Amino acid sequence: MIEGEVFKKIDFTSQKLKIDSFEACRFESCNLEGAHLSGIKFIECEFMDCNLTNAHLKTTTLNEVVFTDCKMMGILFGDINPFLLDVTFNTCQLSLCSFYGLNLKNTAFTDCNLKDADFTDTDLTNCLFERCDLNGAHFERSNLQKADLRTAENYTIDPENNKLKGVLISLDGARGLLSKYGVKIS
Repeated sequence: MIEGEVFKKIDFTSQKLKIDSFEACRFESCNLEGAHLSGIKFIECEFMDCNLTNAHLKTTTLNEVVFTDCKMMGILFGDINPFLLDVTFNTCQLSLCSFYGLNLKNTAFTDCNLKDADFTDTDLTNCLFERCDLNGAHFERSNLQKADLRTAENYTIDPENNKLKGVLISLDGARGLLSKYGVKIS
């Protein structure tokens, strides 16, 4: 286990992470594109300005992990270890990511690009989508109860296939809930 270390500008695509656990570590401007992070435990870690596009996270533990200004396209978050999952995303590029089947209750997504993300069967209860672009994001059998979508944009959510009780939306966001019915709001 490595504890309290700072990793700056390291290219992990050419060198594999041979450590099984990182605690209270910070990764700054690191390249982890396509990296095999399977089975590794990240506890109370921060990733800042890192590229994790297409990283492999099978059974990876993410507990109290914060991602800021990270490029994370195409990640299958549904493969991670769901036990003690606790993540925060700030100004991240999360296009084409899959959060299939995860419990993401109380997760904050702030200023994130979530274009074409998959939230099928995801529990998003009490989640915050602050100033997020959800263009093409897929919500099916998702639990969005008490989620805050007031400043999110470009989403389309079918009220018949998702739980929406208590969801917070703007008047503009209502278009995304009613588009299925051909309702025009002006």
